[in-house]
Formats: sequence, C-alpha cells, structure tokens
Amino acid sequence: RRVLFRSKTNVGGAAFRGCTKLPSVTLGNDSTIVSDNAFAGCASLKEVVIGAKLMSFGTNAFKECTGLEAVRISDLAAWCRIDFYGSNSNPLYFAQHLYLGGEELTDVVIPDNVTSLKEWVFRGWKEMRTITIPSSVTSIAFSMPYPRALSGCENLETVFLNSDAIASSSNSLIYLFGEQVKKFVLGEGVKELGVGAFYRYKGLEAIELPNTLTTIGNSAFSGCSGLTTMDIPSNVTTIGTDAFYNCTSLESIKITSPALKILANFNSCTALNAVHITNLADWCNIDFGNVYPLSYSGYWAYTMNPLYKARHLYLNGEPISELVIPEGITDIKSNVFAGCLDITSITIPEGVKSIGRFAFCDCNNVEVLNIASTVDSIGVNAFYWSDYLATISNPAYAIHDVYCYAETPPAFVPRYGSMPLAKDGTLHVHKSAIDAYITAYYWQNFRDRIVAIEDEVGVKEITTQMPTGNEDDIYGIDGMQVPAWQIGRASCRERV
Repeated sequence: RRVLFRSKTNVGGAAFRGCTKLPSVTLGNDSTIVSDNAFAGCASLKEVVIGAKLMSFGTNAFKECTGLEAVRISDLAAWCRIDFYGSNSNPLYFAQHLYLGGEELTDVVIPDNVTSLKEWVFRGWKEMRTITIPSSVTSIAFSMPYPRALSGCENLETVFLNSDAIASSSNSLIYLFGEQVKKFVLGEGVKELGVGAFYRYKGLEAIELPNTLTTIGNSAFSGCSGLTTMDIPSNVTTIGTDAFYNCTSLESIKITSPALKILANFNSCTALNAVHITNLADWCNIDFGNVYPLSYSGYWAYTMNPLYKARHLYLNGEPISELVIPEGITDIKSNVFAGCLDITSITIPEGVKSIGRFAFCDCNNVEVLNIASTVDSIGVNAFYWSDYLATISNPAYAIHDVYCYAETPPAFVPRYGSMPLAKDGTLHVHKSAIDAYITAYYWQNFRDRIVAIEDEVGVKEITTQMPTGNEDDIYGIDGMQVPAWQIGRASCRERV
C-alpha cells in the first residue's frame, strides 16, 4: 500500500492512475521524472516525499488527489528547480502543507543558490505567510495579469525582496506576488525601483526602502491607494514622473536625500498633510521639477513638491514657522517652499543671489520678509499668492513688511502679483536706495509705501508686565506715547 522508489527511476505516464487505496509515495534521491497523469485520481494519497534530484512533474501528475495532506522535502533549493507542467502537476496545490526537514514551512526563505522561481512552484499554497527573495533570484515566472510561480498564495502578506533585478524590472510586482500582499521590505543592495514597480498595488499598506536605493522609477507607486506613509532614503537621487500618482491615502512623506530631483506630481495625493525633513540645507538643494524651461510658469511645476499639497513642513518633528535659509545656499531653488502655511517670516541671508520661480508660492501666512543685499533676481511668481486680490486687501492674509537690503533693486520676473504686499504694508530699503526702488520695474508699485531703514525706530521689547522707570519713554504698539493712566496695559519700550 506504499510506493517507494529507491533507485534511479522515472515514473511512467499514468503509472498509478486511479490507485484509490495508495496512501503514500516516496520519490527517492535518484528519482528524476514523474510523467503525465502518474498519480492522477489517487484519492487516498495523503503524503508525497520528494528527493533532491527530482527534475519534473508532468501534466496532471496529481490531478484529483484531493486527499493529499503533506509534501515533504529535504532541500528547498532542489524543490525550486523542479519543472511543473500545469497546476495539477504540483502536489502542494492539493496538500497545502510543505515540510522541510520535518518542520512545516509558513515563512519561506529562498536559498541563495536559487536563480529563478519557476511556474507553479508554490501555486495555490495558502499556508505561506511570508517569503524572502534573495539577490540571486533574477526571474519569477508570471503571465499577465496573474503570477504563475506564486499564483493563489492568498495568505501571503509580506515579501522581503533583496533582488535588485526583480525590483528594477519593468513589470509591476503585483503580477509576481499577487494583489493580496500588504507589505514589502526591500533589502540592502536594491538600487532601483523600476517603471511601474508597484503600479496599482491597491492592497499595499506599507513599504520599507533600503539605504542603497538611488532611483524610484516613473509610476513606481502609482495607484497604491492603501499606502499611508513613505520614507525616502538618503541616497535616492531621482523620483520619476507620476511615481505617487493617485496615492490617495498617503498622509506623510519623509525626505532625507541631499541630492534629489523630483519629477513626480503630488496633486492627486489628496490626504497628504505632512512633509518631514531632517536637514533644511538638504531640502533647499532638492530640484522640484526643474526640467521645464525658465519661461515656463505653469501649474504643474510647483505641484512636484509634496509640500504644496501637504502644506506643513516639519524639521526634526517641529513645524517651521520662522524660516531662515541656511548658510551656504546661494540660489533658492524653484518651488522649494511652495504652499507651506506654517511659515510666518522669511529671512534670506547674505550670500543668496537668486530666488527661484514659485519658491514661496502660496506661503499665505508670511507677514515679514527679509531679503539680503546679495539677492539680485527674483523668479516668476516667487511670492505669488493664488488668491492675490483677496490677499492684498486683507492685512491678516498678506505680507506686512518687506525688508530689502540691496542697493540695486533685485530684478523681478513678475506675473499675477509676485509680491503680495498688504495695502497697509511697508517696503523697507536703505535711504540711499529709495530713488532706485521708486523707479525700478515692479518695485515702483510700492513707491508710496517705501520707508528708509535708517529712519526707523526699532522696538526693543514687548511686554505685558508693569513698566518701571521714566514714564516718558513708554510707548504703545502704535508708536504713540502712553498716558500715565494706561501704564500697566500691554506696552512696548524703546530704550535709547
């Protein structure tokens, strides 16, 4: 009642077909080929033991073996080398339980000497929970739109992928592993995510990317509507077009790369509300869609910055409100702070020469702007507020004070109001430069609101405490001297 093949034996076509009382088959280490229909219809077959030299199972070799409960192997690499001809040729499809050296497998680690996963190798295996693919694997069998090597592994939820060849291929991984996978962990050594790597992987909820990753290809995560967070490693240099298109559940993204070019459009990431960074200078060096000619000022340019959709930028966990451009930055790049609503003041220090187009577009809560004397050009819509007309008429929604220290007015490339200075706002310049600003292109729009920096009296202290000392030097916020009877209310003191 048991069949044991000890010597080098090929099992012929339909050799045991219909043997309904056969409970067990052992294919020894010298068995190499099991032909078509060899064990078809063996309804009582419960166990198949497979040696390390078996090469192939023929078509329908185990068809209708519905009583199978266990497949036992001694070498997982040898199992991966077997050729299966059709779904019914793999006994695991019916048994659902795979034992390696006596222990049942549910978390599979493919050995390093395996180079491919062949058709049907784990077909329909519902007990597999995780699989680890080593760097040696360069191909996984599939036939669009379904996987073939891992077809029907409906409880496989986590994939540890260490193969750069697989990750960088132009095939969506959904075709290799199935749409049920919820998490991918990419190992060190993976350098590139290919075009459409996770295209329309709607069930994907989490992904971990390695520090070795340098490229995220076009449409890499397009349609991954289940992703909620994304951490871009520090060595990534390119994020391709539509990489995050329709990632509608993406809430936050962390970017730490100092030399990054982003070509993706984040406008469809409707849930995005936070961008996290760890180094402000690195952030200032990112190219956000700077592939367009300088004359281009269209809508898509600044939506390539995820901040424009998120509206909130966090530096080491804290929102940036008083923005000071770091030392060493000479050119503020296009789109870099577009849409950030947390910023209330901007200081552009000495050494900065230019401000790129859309650089501070729609930073609607900025009240004070300081522009260093070294700045000589301001790009298209650098300070453009989308609702410009409403902005200039609403003092609470516009820049109140612009301090420009350059003797020669920076050259503007204006469009639709590149400097939303409130109606009661003031342009502060050096006394020696007033005439130049009054006549300069675009700056002349503010000629009736220009004051000399040298003539201003600075406020040194704002307090709610009871002032002490000479009452003659106590002033209100409006600049008027405070009567004695008002002393004790909010006041400011000028110390001269």
